[in-house]
Amino acid sequence: MLLLGSLALLFLLSIPAFQKPFLRYAESGSASPIPAKQTSAPIVVLGAGTRYIEGGSSSQSLGSTAIARCVEGIQLARQMPSVPLIFTGGQIGARPPSSTDMASLAIDLGVDPSRIITFSDPTSTAEEARRTFEQIGPATIYLVTSALHLPRAVELFKKEGLDPIPVPCDFLVDDSAVGFLDFLPSAEAWGNWQKLFHEVYGRIWIRIAN
Repeated sequence: MLLLGSLALLFLLSIPAFQKPFLRYAESGSASPIPAKQTSAPIVVLGAGTRYIEGGSSSQSLGSTAIARCVEGIQLARQMPSVPLIFTGGQIGARPPSSTDMASLAIDLGVDPSRIITFSDPTSTAEEARRTFEQIGPATIYLVTSALHLPRAVELFKKEGLDPIPVPCDFLVDDSAVGFLDFLPSAEAWGNWQKLFHEVYGRIWIRIAN
């Protein structure tokens, strides 16, 4: 019975239609429209995972989450050509810092290098918030990160004394109706559960640490 119950639970967790409401709720606080542009507010793009590929380009070493965040930051930077574009994210093991790879990709896509600042030492969201405050002080910023990660990131940046304007990207679910394919088992669904639980643990830890 335990074996059958475990298999049934694994099957249920692999159904995208089952997890969509949970992901929608977790990302719902990030979907608010961006307010009117503040041309003096720096753009801060948070780091994400990279891959070590010897001799590879920046776009090859960046994971899909990092690319989504980087592209969102570049799009925002093009709308406000006079503000700094800050990339954060340090090195973990042999993998290159996401900040430097995202900066390289931004330059390859036409962003003026003189606008770009990289923080290559932080390896957590809390460290990214602290490093940003050390660099620019208690300022208003555009905070670019994944929609699921954004509520926790905003809280940590506010804790450091910054005033973040949320800029979500990399949504795991959309607002479309549930279709037939959403009831087919998917390995991607398990990966999404891992991301969701990671954020839940992170938000709980903020409450404990405070």
